[in-house]
Amino acid sequence: MALAPLTKVNFALAGGWRQNALIAGAYVGAVAVLATMIFRAAAPDEHGAVASGFLGIIGFAQGLFALLIAPGAIRKAVLRDFQTGMIESHRLTPQGGLRLVVGYLTGPTAQALILFGVGGLMGSYFSAYVGGSFGYMGVFVGGWFFTQLAVLALALLIAALVLLTALATAGKANLIVLIVIATVFGGWAAVRVVPGLALLLGVMSAGMIFELLQFIGAPVPANPLQSAPYVITWAMGFQIALALTLLAAACRKIRSPDRTVFTVPLALIMATVFGVTLIAGWHLSVRFDWGSADEFGFSARWVGTVFAFVLVALFVVSAAAGERVAPDRAALLKHNRPPTAFRNADLMPLLLTVFTGAIAVFTLPPAIDAQVNARLSENATNAQWFVAQSIILSPVFVAILLSFWVDYVLLQVALARGWGVFRTVLLGCIALKLLPLFIEGVNAVIAAILTGDDPAFNGRIASASPVGTAILVTLGGPAWPGLMVQAVIAGIITTVGFRLRRGMQAIRSVTGTAARSA
Repeated sequence: MALAPLTKVNFALAGGWRQNALIAGAYVGAVAVLATMIFRAAAPDEHGAVASGFLGIIGFAQGLFALLIAPGAIRKAVLRDFQTGMIESHRLTPQGGLRLVVGYLTGPTAQALILFGVGGLMGSYFSAYVGGSFGYMGVFVGGWFFTQLAVLALALLIAALVLLTALATAGKANLIVLIVIATVFGGWAAVRVVPGLALLLGVMSAGMIFELLQFIGAPVPANPLQSAPYVITWAMGFQIALALTLLAAACRKIRSPDRTVFTVPLALIMATVFGVTLIAGWHLSVRFDWGSADEFGFSARWVGTVFAFVLVALFVVSAAAGERVAPDRAALLKHNRPPTAFRNADLMPLLLTVFTGAIAVFTLPPAIDAQVNARLSENATNAQWFVAQSIILSPVFVAILLSFWVDYVLLQVALARGWGVFRTVLLGCIALKLLPLFIEGVNAVIAAILTGDDPAFNGRIASASPVGTAILVTLGGPAWPGLMVQAVIAGIITTVGFRLRRGMQAIRSVTGTAARSA
């Protein structure tokens, strides 16, 4: 099968076969010369340690090629096509969206993938050498290739995310920088708060490499994410499933720039995959003790897990808001656009609340269990347990529903005003969930400074946010006063949003009447 034109063009811009062959040959030659010099200088009993050192260096280079250089090349290719206007030429070709997306995934990344393949072969040689010295050659070689598959699965997810972001922002958003910063400064902290992220960020693959190096005696830090091989396989499956969802969105976006990034069904699929990943990560964190196992640790991870899903669900809310406002925008622009394809957009906040509630129930922390135990006797039935859990968690469910509804109305207003306003309002939706927590924290610090006591978190201000409501429920405090504040905010925003929609619909009616008269 012939390569897609976009693949051939980007591969030619990256140097073609001749230049890439020279670079790959130089890479192999440099490693071979350096390895020969060090092996000759080392004593025979040190050869295993030398080979393991080269294995670690090549493993680091493999991650660099696949996880940073390749996705960065994709963003640069998209940016170049937007700046030169070639993106419009691509859209006018008879190629389908899938061929264009495959072209961006394979063409700009060809050089990095070639070096990755060469590194994989060199790594197999060193892993065989190390394994042979310990009598476990097959285990080491098989483990090396398994880690390469794990790296490729993560690379596919990062590449899909970078490509979709580049298409949505004309290549201006440099997601690679954010990924590096988040990994270096907050990667482990994010996993401690949201265990499911361990299955998406590649730390399981890194953990397995650490265990492999520890087995051969290399001085590496202790692996904080103990697991089993099947856990890494699950992580690869979740990464590939999420990547395919993002690539489906990219296929849709690349053919028409005025479309929203996700349709409602596609966004629901992505949110469902992410939700299942969060549940799996939670239960694995309990089984393998990822992080602190005390009551506060479980409660913090529960709140982080639930609201990680709430943030990702904003894509579903955004898609539903786009479907809801599309006919009005089309009428204002005098486009004869058919009615919205998704007629139940108003039900999305309620449906997402049910999804979030399911995640909350599947990841109940011991703090909630203790409250349930206090209400029930030892011979309580399953129905009584369900009722008790529902009563305790009901403030959280109400807060999440109000949060989704406010986001839904705000994003409708933003989409009616344009994409520039939409990005600002989207950040505002996230700020509404976190600002009361920030105010509560500042207030506690100021009070501690004035009184000389330790900072105390009572949750009264934080409960005005859904995140604060969930925290307060785990602490056993009253959350209904904060819910009243959230309900008032939701009512005000709903009134403003409905007034805007009525105005747009009135203009739409006048436009339609004028068009029929003409």
